[in-house]
Amino acid sequence: MAGLSLPLRRALAWAYLVLALAAPLMVVLLPGAAPLSVNEKLLTVANGRFVDHQAALGQGADNYSVDVLNDLAGVSASAAADYPDGSNALLARFDSPSAAAAALNTLKQMIPHRQEVHDLWAIHFTADSGEYVMLAAVDAVLAMVITEREAMARSRLAALPALNYHPHPGLGAVLRQQSPWIGFAALAFYAMAQWLLLRFLFAWAGMPRLPSKA
Repeated sequence: MAGLSLPLRRALAWAYLVLALAAPLMVVLLPGAAPLSVNEKLLTVANGRFVDHQAALGQGADNYSVDVLNDLAGVSASAAADYPDGSNALLARFDSPSAAAAALNTLKQMIPHRQEVHDLWAIHFTADSGEYVMLAAVDAVLAMVITEREAMARSRLAALPALNYHPHPGLGAVLRQQSPWIGFAALAFYAMAQWLLLRFLFAWAGMPRLPSKA
């Protein structure tokens, strides 16, 4: 790249500067898909039950149950299903996201287990009974999957019609789920990295140097 003309180098430097400034705005304005989101049409509640719990949990289950979490605070409706592959799934809607989060913690404490893993989609762990459990709270909805193995649990969670499972979520959507401090830290790291790179790029293009840090 050393053989490029000075005007071309400067044009490239300015183009990179514009892209570097635009990238954070694109992340904010076009956040992409969230790891998990709710299919509201399938979780409509009437008279204390889901209008169609079979559609929410998926057709083809061996058995469906309703009113399975009525003893938890804030629950609006709940249903569960047992599938032919031996997996189980539960869906519950609450009157607020905080109630759903509290219910998740309650269920987690009720199931004896040791180490747990938190990822973008769920909390998962192996219960002392040997079963693999995934718990997810999305807005005011709680989902729980119990299977024999992690791969089965993830597949069952992704297959629930009531939830939209995105294996490759957008960066902006992921950052929205994190603590604001994580977003600030990511922005600060990005700004520092771009500042260092632009200083080098402007020098390479024979342009006025960016000011040094105060």
